[in-house]
Amino acid sequence: MLRRCKVSLPVFILLFATVAGAQDAAKREKVEELFRVTHLEDNFNQLMDQTLAQSQQMSRGLFDEKQITPADQAKLDSLTKQVTALVQESLSWQQLEPKYITLYADTYSVAELDGILAFYTSPIGQSMLNKTPALLSRSSLIVQEQSAELQPKLRQLMQDFMEQIANEKKEPARSNE
Repeated sequence: MLRRCKVSLPVFILLFATVAGAQDAAKREKVEELFRVTHLEDNFNQLMDQTLAQSQQMSRGLFDEKQITPADQAKLDSLTKQVTALVQESLSWQQLEPKYITLYADTYSVAELDGILAFYTSPIGQSMLNKTPALLSRSSLIVQEQSAELQPKLRQLMQDFMEQIANEKKEPARSNE
């Protein structure tokens, strides 16, 4: 009897691991289906594009266009392109999707994923999904308006900072006199 248990235990562990692996694969498939149904990749990419555009607009607003030379502008444009490319590469959907799948699979049970999928495939869920891009676009306008109000304040902070640095550099020369 004891010998039979020793043989059965490894078989039981292998069977349990196989069932658990199959359940994990099924859960991951549900998460991938949820991502397809909710157009998560498209929404993510749209949000990234908007975020990058807003960041570029804000960085341009930090400098007084009258004080920046064409050569400096070319350097700033080059830097902006490099930063954009780096962000797009590092934060691309292809880089993040496997991590998001794991996150969702670890967070939701199969029953919860079934319920979420049921909602998003329902008429109300589809209505929400169809209205999301317009909602994101309109919310982006709100952020742009706030950013426009923020830019002069940021510009002033930068100017004050630069003046402070310039004054601090002059002060030691005065103290030596």
